[in-house]
Amino acid sequence: MFVPKRHVMSSVINDSATLEGIQLWIDFQKPPLDRTMHWWVNDLPNAVKKMAKKVSRSPEILNMFRKIHGSSIVHPIHAMDEIYVSNPHKSLTSDAVFYSQHIDGPFFFFPFCSVYRMVVAVNENRQVETVFPCEGLHSTLSKGDIVAFDFNRTIHYIRDRDEQNEFPRSTLKLHFLVCPRILAPLGAVLALLTTLYDRLARKLFNITKKPRTILQKVGAAGVIASTLYEQTVEQLVGRINLYATLLAFNIMESDTFFYATQYIHYAVYIMTYREILLGRSDSVDFYNFKRNAIVFKALSLSQLLFKFYDQVPDALSVGLVLAGFLLSGLASIRIGSDFPYNYIPHPMLVGTLLAFSAIHNTIRNDHPHVIPIHFILSLTHLLQEVQIHSSGFPTHLGILYLANLWMMCSASLPLVVTSFTLYSIASVREALMSNF
Repeated sequence: MFVPKRHVMSSVINDSATLEGIQLWIDFQKPPLDRTMHWWVNDLPNAVKKMAKKVSRSPEILNMFRKIHGSSIVHPIHAMDEIYVSNPHKSLTSDAVFYSQHIDGPFFFFPFCSVYRMVVAVNENRQVETVFPCEGLHSTLSKGDIVAFDFNRTIHYIRDRDEQNEFPRSTLKLHFLVCPRILAPLGAVLALLTTLYDRLARKLFNITKKPRTILQKVGAAGVIASTLYEQTVEQLVGRINLYATLLAFNIMESDTFFYATQYIHYAVYIMTYREILLGRSDSVDFYNFKRNAIVFKALSLSQLLFKFYDQVPDALSVGLVLAGFLLSGLASIRIGSDFPYNYIPHPMLVGTLLAFSAIHNTIRNDHPHVIPIHFILSLTHLLQEVQIHSSGFPTHLGILYLANLWMMCSASLPLVVTSFTLYSIASVREALMSNF
């Protein structure tokens, strides 16, 4: 639940004869060069339909899914399959819509279940490149190349390279339901809804390609606006994160919501790092992992700071909070948010611990357990980091964790300040001895 799975996969199909047979049928249709063409596979002659289904049963496809999804159900959705032929020239065609970042479907909220769209290159292609910006992936699919992505979750678009195709680009779009066996009924509902949506979206797309009436123009504008909204929210926050948080905020009491959302980012960190420790890092979507961690950490900290401000803190506590977050922020800028280490061991953690200690001194009467739980979960994740990076445990930082846990129980802020001073001296000494 807390580990975002990788939704972009690629492979190569070793069945040139079948792809050439599909391309031969396309050539007989004499597709025009001034617009794109589309055919539903289920509406094709039986011979072509059989070739498309043969491609969908390729062992390369099953092995690709098994690598990421293990023993989950992988079932083809033939009702969504299509052959798509695009204009080889850079004129305004229906393909122009796909040159902007977009997500194909809206059903992102089905847990653990996905419908994958697979693009299979039927002929040679040097011009059109498929891009997945969040994953940092791009590929120019040519004959036999395949790429699969989550129909309802993956942001993607196409762009032209400097080279230009001589003939129209032909692709076979195949679709698969992937879900745990225990959730097969839920997956069946997702497959049905996605199929109905895909059919409806195709009709709407055809109507709004060249809108003439006011209603069609409004429809075209709505498609563009909704596409932009969905893509932006997914990229910056995550649609499931946003809507689930809003729902929880509206149905929970304020204190319940506060506790329920304080530690989600630790679950994201700890469960994702567990996958890495188990050797399953290839299955993790690291962009969404980082986005989710930042979103829920920001939600947690903003509520903590509100509680802190509401208690009218003294000047010393305010100064320590500012100093702690300043140190953490400067460390993030200096070494990047992806890396927790530098010459001074874990400067981002040190800054956060300092700020948390001061916050605890102010809110401990109303919320005595909030910050100690933060410390314990942070220490748990630190142990994971040490194990993954095969580095020695930072003894000074470990002492700081334990000392502050004890001092939180005794409510001794002066001792907290002393412990951070001693730790800073030891850290600077260690940095100087490392000849940085």
